[in-house]
Amino acid sequence: MLSFPCETAVWRTLPAIRSALARALIARNMSQRQIAELLATTEATISHYRKGKRGVAVDLKPDILKAIEQLADQLVTQSVPIEKLRERICVLCNKATETAVVC
Repeated sequence: MLSFPCETAVWRTLPAIRSALARALIARNMSQRQIAELLATTEATISHYRKGKRGVAVDLKPDILKAIEQLADQLVTQSVPIEKLRERICVLCNKATETAVVC
């Protein structure tokens, strides 16, 4: 069945990015509650990301993972404004969707 790139992004790529970002923030000692608020989701979703139950349908390329790690560092040190988070995630999602390896 035909699917559009935006469907892949919404159902697979974006959750993979959010999952990687959540795990990166957890590694930097941010609480699940803080991450849930930051990503506008629930603590249960963050728990699923942490446990690998969600956000695993796409293998993100090393350059995307590196950018996610950098974004996590910037969020923790507050060197990137929260208002820019949506824009930064959109850029990552667009780039990842172009090169996604869908399981």
